[in-house]
Amino acid sequence: MSRKKRFIRFIFLCIISIVIIIILIGNHKSVSYSGKKIDVQNNDKNNLNENSNQNSIEVEQDYNETDLSTDNREDDIDNDTENDTEDDIDTVLTVPVEEAYKKDDRKIAFLTFDDGPSKNTTEILKILDEENIKATFFVLGKLAKYNDETIKDIYNKNHKIGNHTYSHEYRKIYSSTDILLNEVNKTNEILKGILGDDFKSNLFRFPGGSFGENKSVYRQAIKNQGYKYVDWNALNKDSEGRNKTPNELLLNIKETTKNKKRVIILMHDSATKKNTVESLPMVIDYLKNEGYEFGVLD
Repeated sequence: MSRKKRFIRFIFLCIISIVIIIILIGNHKSVSYSGKKIDVQNNDKNNLNENSNQNSIEVEQDYNETDLSTDNREDDIDNDTENDTEDDIDTVLTVPVEEAYKKDDRKIAFLTFDDGPSKNTTEILKILDEENIKATFFVLGKLAKYNDETIKDIYNKNHKIGNHTYSHEYRKIYSSTDILLNEVNKTNEILKGILGDDFKSNLFRFPGGSFGENKSVYRQAIKNQGYKYVDWNALNKDSEGRNKTPNELLLNIKETTKNKKRVIILMHDSATKKNTVESLPMVIDYLKNEGYEFGVLD
């Protein structure tokens, strides 16, 4: 092989080597660049995860702040409720029993319900709430002990609670003053058991009323125990004779309250007095239209 040919071959090999080196260098840069690109993607993913975690923490913090805010709101609601209760107490027209029939120009209706509590008591309370009216409930011990939540409801809504004996059995309670007082004390203990030892009521209503000379000894016995007994001078007659319609009950209210300024109205909230519940909104509307305020006894 001539010298010239060897030189050409050498040059050719050098060119091929340079080309190969260039290719190898190019591939290395590509790999390095790709690796860098992958690292960037991983960093983005890490940053995304960190941002997600941070957002999650922020959301949790916001949620906790919301919880705290809600708790505060509940406290505000409780405070508002307490304030509302205080306002209710302040605005309730409370009249001592001895002044219930006071002679003046003020027209006051005292709604009273006997022989409960029962399921009808709950319905009556709803109506009274809607009308923003307070009433006086003369309860039986034998029913109170099985309807403690209703008793609490009456009390917490700032209605008045009076004692109506334990059994309401005429032959038993009017057989002696001792038996009557035992029933009154038994009912009082039941009410204290439901409402707490601080509960105290000096209101009492005789089953059948205190009317008649034959009850004079019982009236004196009740007074000696510190109770004020409460009768009535108007009624819907829901316990007399057959079951009356709501309209008939309303008519009886109209007749027995006529030309009277102060009226203590007798009604019943026992389990069979559904028509008393149905008539109550009409009774309230009538009394309002006649210019009556509503009060409770004390």
